[in-house]
Amino acid sequence: MSDFTILRFHECSENLLSQLAKSRKWIFFWCCAILLVFFNLGLDVIAGSEGRWFAVVREMLLSGDWLHPTINGQPYFDKPLVSYWFMAFLSKAVNQGVLNEFLARAPSAIFALLAMVALIRLARRLYGESAAWLAAWIFLTVYPFAYWGRRAEADMESLAFILIAVTWYVASRETKSFFRYFLFWLVCAIGAQTKGLPCFAVPVGVVLVDVAVRNAWLKHLNWKFLLAFLCGMACYFLPFLAEGMTQDGGYDADGLTLVFRENVVRAFNPWDHKDSPWFMYFPWTARLMLPWTPFFVLALAAFLMRGWKKASQDDRWLVLSIALIFTMFAISESRRVYYILPIVPFCVLLTAAWLTREDLPLHRLTEILFRIVDFAIPVALLLGLLAAPLYPFAIHDRIFPEGVPLPYWYP
Repeated sequence: MSDFTILRFHECSENLLSQLAKSRKWIFFWCCAILLVFFNLGLDVIAGSEGRWFAVVREMLLSGDWLHPTINGQPYFDKPLVSYWFMAFLSKAVNQGVLNEFLARAPSAIFALLAMVALIRLARRLYGESAAWLAAWIFLTVYPFAYWGRRAEADMESLAFILIAVTWYVASRETKSFFRYFLFWLVCAIGAQTKGLPCFAVPVGVVLVDVAVRNAWLKHLNWKFLLAFLCGMACYFLPFLAEGMTQDGGYDADGLTLVFRENVVRAFNPWDHKDSPWFMYFPWTARLMLPWTPFFVLALAAFLMRGWKKASQDDRWLVLSIALIFTMFAISESRRVYYILPIVPFCVLLTAAWLTREDLPLHRLTEILFRIVDFAIPVALLLGLLAAPLYPFAIHDRIFPEGVPLPYWYP
């Protein structure tokens, strides 16, 4: 008996060590991801549009009224409620209802990690483990991940819900289950309560593209789908119903009016963000994919060179989804670079899928580009080290306010 126990313990230990060996690269990756979004998260002061979220949540916590957002006591319903609630709940849970910079930004950091989880699962299901590994590192190193993952705003939360909804659909597209249908619509509904209707429009548009590519129009037309849709819509309207039923005469803002104003009126008759032409989304998309923009361009060119018929269904779906998302936001008359943030994960997936293949056109050019990057990174680091002693003198007068001294070790 003792020999059998020792043998079983030995086998379990070997299995555990084997799993740890396989998982250590992911452990390292997640340590990097967590460090990137959480390190010194509360160090900087609240700035820019972060101030609106901070002010609304602070007054929610002080007044105890979580259904009627205000700034300086005046109604302010320019954004849905749920993004405010995330900050308020976190402040209640860990800091006795006192909001600070870290807690205001923590929901975005958490949802950045959730978006990463969804992207990895989606890449793994579509293209395998190698593509998932590469997609994770690409997404981690494009600047939108760290920038909007460390902001007290709702952009990363919205992106995470879009990704989770699409990933859930891809995992469930072969089944006809009320629960799976309902969870898709529920994720879209909660996401739309963080930023707006793009959390419905983008996942639904991407799903319709997949249905068209697979010619499966009739597959999910059933009573379960319809019932799940109605339940999801009921969940979406629930906060608006609660807000309307508890509103007194002194509060003249309305959540549903906000939805129509911010998502419909702004798209076709904007009062701001209307100075940029539609084609600005080309350079903005390239900017959002930095530093991987050249590889994304090559991946897209390789798809076009290979041709529609030779491409896989998943490749067709990705390219058409990118085109659809681009078109949806380009049609709107109100344009900003962060509006098109939902396009980034799909560009990342296409890039990762291309880089993990060896039989596609332009792959030799990609290898040359990687060699250039391998050379450029150490050169950039060396130049950075050499420039460090001169850095304060070069930019001190442009960045620091008048009267702020140089570091003590400089004469």
